[in-house]
Amino acid sequence: MTEKPSTTLSGIVDKIIAPSDPSQSEKAQIAIHDSDPLQQEIRIDNTLTTESGAEVRLIKGAAVKVIIKA
Repeated sequence: MTEKPSTTLSGIVDKIIAPSDPSQSEKAQIAIHDSDPLQQEIRIDNTLTTESGAEVRLIKGAAVKVIIKA
């Protein structure tokens, strides 16, 4: 089986964005280091799960690694 191409980027959680509608989820904005100016930030739902199944959230200032797979 051929492994799909991927890259790993370093980033910092820049801000936590509260939802404007309570039925929506909170977002974490991540600033990506060493990327093009138009691609320096991404936003994801701030509802993550550990390998053991526990729910966790990112906090402002946390160092993260973003893995992008094709």
